[in-house]
Amino acid sequence: MVFLAGLQSIPKDLIEAATIDRAGPIRRFVSVTLPLLTPTVFFLLVTNILFSMTNAFDILRTMTPTGHGTNTIIFEIYLQSFGAYQRAGYSAAIAVVLFFTLFFITAVQLRFVERKVHYS
Repeated sequence: MVFLAGLQSIPKDLIEAATIDRAGPIRRFVSVTLPLLTPTVFFLLVTNILFSMTNAFDILRTMTPTGHGTNTIIFEIYLQSFGAYQRAGYSAAIAVVLFFTLFFITAVQLRFVERKVHYS
């Protein structure tokens, strides 16, 4: 649905101009459609990464309640704070490091996307 909304927001004038300039369908997609969809792709990338982290938490909590086996950072924060360890300060420190890591990755991606997309 989000991709459909992004595709519908692309101005038809740009696609028609590319058609008049004799650009084929692949060239129109690569040169016009894909660059204008990069903010949508970026939004979906970030939200899907965050969703997969929380979705994996439910599966890991059900399959390995003690934490022995596969872990993600989110599940490790939970285990350190509410599991057998009861170390809330340590889990808070992990959460802060995770926040700054995700903030840095998002800032780098925003900087990259900002340079690639030009609206007129």
